[in-house]
Amino acid sequence: ACSYLAVSVSLGPKVHVVRKRYDGLGCIQIWRAPRAADEVASLCMCLVHESGSALDLKWCRHVKDERETKKSSGAYLRLGLLAAAMTDGSVQVFSVPHPDSLLSTSEEEEEEDSCVIVRVAPVMSLKMPGPDTVPCCLAWSHPHPDADSPGGKEEEQQREGQREDGKQPEN
Repeated sequence: ACSYLAVSVSLGPKVHVVRKRYDGLGCIQIWRAPRAADEVASLCMCLVHESGSALDLKWCRHVKDERETKKSSGAYLRLGLLAAAMTDGSVQVFSVPHPDSLLSTSEEEEEEDSCVIVRVAPVMSLKMPGPDTVPCCLAWSHPHPDADSPGGKEEEQQREGQREDGKQPEN
């Protein structure tokens, strides 16, 4: 099992002025970090975008892994949702494909050393108003760890018509 680390790489100006927007080609590197102490991290994917650099990156940790196989459905495995505060004044959310699902069959044998370069479009983009507004940080709201739905156990029980004591709710 591995963890994945997202790192923003600035391809723009060497010096960023506060409250000044920068757009253009950017890159988010995805690093595979093995859990074993004797293994080293490796660059496995580069996400190329057109929003400058990311000032902050956050994985959404409660998104279920969509484990579909590309052979049967044409869909790719998703590593997760990644939110980014960008220097072009936007906040973007990317659906990051799993790097292993993008490798062709011939490359799968060498997947440990492979790096996939992908041009990505955000699944959601929010543009900040005003020419001087640049988001610099962001956060996801996380439900209780035992919750399987956005509203938690209580909302799910209500949907199923149950109460905690097992009795049916009164209508």
